[in-house]
Amino acid sequence: MTTFRHRGYSRIVMWSLTLCMLLALAACIPSSFDGRPTTTAVRSSTASATTSPAATRAEWTTLPPLPAGAMNVTIAPSNPRLGLLCTSVNTGAAIGQPRLYKTTDGGQSWHEVIGLPPMPSTPSSGTSVQPLLYCTTFIDATDTNDFYLQQIVFNPSGAGFAIARALYRSRDGGATWEPPLATLDQTNGFGLLAVVGSRLIATALPSVYGARGCSDTDPLPPAQPSTVVYASDDGGQTWQPVGQSIESQHLSVDGMALMGTTIFARATTLFPGGCATTGNTFQPKTSLWRSSDDGRSWQQVATFSTVLNSLSFTRRADGAGYYGVGLLASPNASPASASVTVLFSPDSGTTWAPLPGLDPSRTTITDPSDVQWDSIATTPSGAVVGQVAQYPIPGGPSGIVAIRPSDPQPVWTLYAPDASTAAGTVSEITTIASGSTLWALDVTAHTLSYLPLP
Repeated sequence: MTTFRHRGYSRIVMWSLTLCMLLALAACIPSSFDGRPTTTAVRSSTASATTSPAATRAEWTTLPPLPAGAMNVTIAPSNPRLGLLCTSVNTGAAIGQPRLYKTTDGGQSWHEVIGLPPMPSTPSSGTSVQPLLYCTTFIDATDTNDFYLQQIVFNPSGAGFAIARALYRSRDGGATWEPPLATLDQTNGFGLLAVVGSRLIATALPSVYGARGCSDTDPLPPAQPSTVVYASDDGGQTWQPVGQSIESQHLSVDGMALMGTTIFARATTLFPGGCATTGNTFQPKTSLWRSSDDGRSWQQVATFSTVLNSLSFTRRADGAGYYGVGLLASPNASPASASVTVLFSPDSGTTWAPLPGLDPSRTTITDPSDVQWDSIATTPSGAVVGQVAQYPIPGGPSGIVAIRPSDPQPVWTLYAPDASTAAGTVSEITTIASGSTLWALDVTAHTLSYLPLP
């Protein structure tokens, strides 16, 4: 699952990494890509046997009301009818602890999972700010009865940071819980956790404790190699960083994506120090690294001249490998409003090609250079689907757009209104793509809607 935090109104968009592409694509570029948009799109050597997104439209369907305080939803990768829902508690206005609910009918009904472990003890924050209590869950990709519950005590001051955290595992669908597992200090918990081979693999969410100024007399120091990817060989009792061979290349490992049991790590070049002013010419670059032995060794497979902000891989419906999709940031030299480039891989991440830009005549977007891509994913039928919004946000045009790269002339078209427009609110929306369905949780109105994907 990939998490994005966006400018404008507060939206956290989370996309599952369990979708798949259908058709093999023939035309692609080498794995070194300069990040500049191009009008040449990847195409299949044969005609597509599926319906183009341009010929379809879809509408959101809202499910029955959710439990009060709904904060996030996790959909089981192997069974879209099973999901977990966590609530949150603002201790300044209420008492108690977050609750966990489970659905086995695709969100039509939710039943509380009783007997949860208690929240971790809360140390004094030294301020009058009351913490927020919340939980998140991770469901095993192959066993829906095996899942993890993460509990966070969060101080919302400034950028916000966790002051306590706990992690538990249930192997029987939440009926019983094992003793607490280890967590990482100075983090906001784990953003992704999965069973990969014989190990647990996770990405840590580093806490931000404030910012410092920068001047010619007091410049920022050079960034040091680091990693957010961790592994456990004892079921979560201890954690150790992985990717040291990547760090030794003077890089920072800042994210990962799973492709079955293969791990892809994103690494960026390090800030050399000084102040990031307008005249600073430093351009961070991303390299992509692959591990087929649970993170024990790594091979570099691709380089990009700017930052790859998101990445996901999905199995092809015909079983012949995986397809990948990602968002590549514009170069620093580009105008501030320049859009990102959507990248597509037809061959399990070996090579990457840019998809065409948005066409104002086929979408609600009037200025494709002034947009924000909230999320991107692929569907089992072979379409790429994204949620996009034009500045100002909120207030600008937006929507769910789709493209099928195997079309003779692939083009983005409007597929559905975006989740906030469909809900009729300007609030915090969480969207989760699972199989051929897009879920949207409105954490303000506490409603859950779904959209069938092309």
